[in-house]
Amino acid sequence: MTQLEVVIDELTMLTLNAPFQYLPDPTFNLSTKVPKSLQSGGAIFTIYGKGFNNVWEITVERVDKPCDVPDDTFAVCKTPPRLQNQPTNQTIDVHFDGITIQVTLEYVNEPDFQKFQAVLEYDKESTIRIQGRHILSIALREDYHIDIGLDGTCLIVDISMDLITCVPPKSVPMTNNTDVLIVHVIVNVIGKHIYIGDIKYTTETNALAIVVWILGAGLVGFVIICLSAVTILRRQTKAANEFKIEIKAKKEIVQRYGREGVATYKWSEDENEYTEPDESIYDEVNIEEENNTRENSYLDVHEGYDELGQRSPPNPYNQLQQARNENQRQDMTYNETNEDDELQCNIQRHDYLILYNGYEEPISRNDPDSQLQVERF
Repeated sequence: MTQLEVVIDELTMLTLNAPFQYLPDPTFNLSTKVPKSLQSGGAIFTIYGKGFNNVWEITVERVDKPCDVPDDTFAVCKTPPRLQNQPTNQTIDVHFDGITIQVTLEYVNEPDFQKFQAVLEYDKESTIRIQGRHILSIALREDYHIDIGLDGTCLIVDISMDLITCVPPKSVPMTNNTDVLIVHVIVNVIGKHIYIGDIKYTTETNALAIVVWILGAGLVGFVIICLSAVTILRRQTKAANEFKIEIKAKKEIVQRYGREGVATYKWSEDENEYTEPDESIYDEVNIEEENNTRENSYLDVHEGYDELGQRSPPNPYNQLQQARNENQRQDMTYNETNEDDELQCNIQRHDYLILYNGYEEPISRNDPDSQLQVERF
C-alpha cells in the first residue's frame, strides 16, 4: 500500500504517505509435552515457532501481562489460574494478533510451606530451614526467591521437595517491625508470596556476654584446679619433710647410742657382721688395768730374779714363790673382769641390734663418728 487513511472517532483523518508493508503470519512448533501450571496460575510456559517478531503483541486469555518475545523463534508466557469445576488438564487460547492457537496445561498442587512456630533466633552464622511440601513439583530452584526483611535476601544453599536451606544476610536488614532486630521471611515462587514467619538477630552484646561468661567459667575452673594442685603439693611436701625429720631424729638417736656404749663394736660394710674389738683398744683406754695384766706381772717376776742374789740362802725362793702366787691371783681377777666386760658388751650389742633394726643405712666401719669413738675408747 502506498497510502493509508486512519479515522479517529470519525472526526480526525490521518493519511500515511509512506509505504505500508504486509508481513507473513507466524508459524508454530507445538510440543506434545504438556506444560504444568499452579492452581493459581503464574507458571511459565514457552511457545516455539517462527516470525514472532512480526506480531505486535502476544497475549494469553485471563492473563493481563503480554508474553515476552526474546527472539523471533519463541515466546515466554504465563499460565492463567485454573478454572473451577474443570478437569486437571485445561486448554487455553494464545493470541498472536489476529491468529489464535490453543495450548493444553496440566494444573498441579502448589508448594505448601510450614510457618515458624515462634520468632526464630538467628546468630548471624548458621542457616535457617524452611520446611514444606511439593516445593519442586513445578518450580525450579531459580524460580524461588526468599526475602529477609525489606531489603535482604536469603541465599539458597540446598533445596528439595520438602526443605529449603538458606543463609540470611549477616547484617540486620531493614524492617517495618517495631523491633528493629526482628525481620520477616517471605518465600516468592512463580508469582506467589508466602509469609513464613519472623527471625530475630541476636545482638553482639549478647554474644559478647556469652563469650565473657565462658571465659569466666574457664578461669574459675582453672583457679580451682591450681589451688587444688597447690594444696596437694603442700601436703605431700609437708609429709615428706615430717618423714625426713623423723628419720633424722632416729638416726641421731642411733649415733648417740653408739657414741655412749656401742662404739667398741664394728659392723661390716657389706654384711653388717660383728667383729671382736681389738685388744689394743683396751690397752689405750684401760691404763690402770694394763698395769695389772699378765705382761706387767711378768716384768715384776723378772725384777724378782734381779734381787735373787741378795736374798738369804736358807729360803732363796721364798720371795719368788710369793710373786708367782700374786701373779696367779691377778690373772684370775683379770679373767673375771674380762668375762664381766664381755657379758656387758653382749647385752649392749643385743640392745643396739634391736634399736638399729629397720634402718637402711648401717654404721660403716669407715664412718667418721664410729672411728672417732673407737679412738677415744
